[in-house]
Amino acid sequence: MNESSIRYPGWRVAIACFTMTLFGFGFGFYGQSVYFAELTTRGGGEAPPFATSTVSVAVTAYYLSSSLIMAFTSDLMTRLGPRVFAITGAAMMGVSLFLITRINSVVGLFAAYLAMAPAFAMLTNAAVVNILGLWFSEKRGLAMSLALTGGGVGGVIVVPSLVWLSAKLTFPVALQAIAIVALPVLLFVIAVWIFEPPRVVEVRAVGPGEGAAEQRPPITRRSALRSIHYWTVAGPLMLAIMVQVAFVVHQMAILLPVLGLQGAGGCCSPDRFDGRRQPYRDGSFCRSPRSAQAWCRAPRHAGDVAVRSHEVWRTSGRLPRVRGVRIRCGRNDNVAGAAHSARIPA
Repeated sequence: MNESSIRYPGWRVAIACFTMTLFGFGFGFYGQSVYFAELTTRGGGEAPPFATSTVSVAVTAYYLSSSLIMAFTSDLMTRLGPRVFAITGAAMMGVSLFLITRINSVVGLFAAYLAMAPAFAMLTNAAVVNILGLWFSEKRGLAMSLALTGGGVGGVIVVPSLVWLSAKLTFPVALQAIAIVALPVLLFVIAVWIFEPPRVVEVRAVGPGEGAAEQRPPITRRSALRSIHYWTVAGPLMLAIMVQVAFVVHQMAILLPVLGLQGAGGCCSPDRFDGRRQPYRDGSFCRSPRSAQAWCRAPRHAGDVAVRSHEVWRTSGRLPRVRGVRIRCGRNDNVAGAAHSARIPA
């Protein structure tokens, strides 16, 4: 069947790969910022907070382990088959999420992250490329683009849902609830829509001189690692991804003390501003577009922030005109009286 046809079975496989990357990146990449913030800032009790360096080492071990597994994805998929391979990754994701909600020691921390390493490797880029490569040749680029778009959708859906439920419930309960809903959907889609294509033996007549054409040796892992051309491409990409991962993992932990749980979660994902004042649960943080989030409560001189932002608006007009934004600052030891707020004129 033609790959351009909407009835081509490979497109159902692409939808299944979209679902794989949605939950693989949602839990295994973008969710790392929520896990990191929870593990380093949670209250005491039976599960005390961990040092930032300890969690960072666990995250580094997680990514290194998953990258090592990705290097052997083709061999594992050839031995297991694409369906069993993807189901194994989904099962390991469920195990790792359960272990994350039970972390109370350093051993448990590393066990949870190392359990997530094969899940991330078996549900994201390397797995998708190998699965779709079995089905597509002419439309391979389009199929991979559609499938990998699920990673961005996962960041938009999983992280805000986890932050919102954590504010309503607790982090362990919220993560378990989302996993209970997500994993059955993922397993069902994989079981129904991921399978190997039928084997077709292509018979082609060889014209004069074609049989004597020079055939290049196949590219192996060893030859690729020894190639300078490979490292000129992989080296810069490795540095870029390293910076990206470091920022994503630590972003929420950095914003959490300033913006609170929901404010940090809003900065880590696309947010909609409807023009109405919606203070957070403690009433001390602002609800504003990203361009105005810098005016949220500061540790000191909170009242001055509100007054000065109002004055700058009226005198210089350098700030962007956003209708109906209210900047609200909580009571501070350096500011006497009740909470101060300044209304920005529309």
